[in-house]
Amino acid sequence: MSHAVARLRAERLARSNKPFIARGSRAERCPECRVIATHCLCAWKPRVQADAGVCLLMHDTEPLKPTNTG
Repeated sequence: MSHAVARLRAERLARSNKPFIARGSRAERCPECRVIATHCLCAWKPRVQADAGVCLLMHDTEPLKPTNTG
């Protein structure tokens, strides 16, 4: 699933001049939720239809932080 935070992260990584190395960045993470793979709950996440929207404001480098689960 490609959600807005994942797209923003990919765009920000594409224009980075150097790798963003932060605490926890070496751990293998779920590509969908960005939580450490052993703690990921995506398999149990319910899928429901909803007509709703969310506006999430972030600093420019926030999508690069490994612990950001937006």
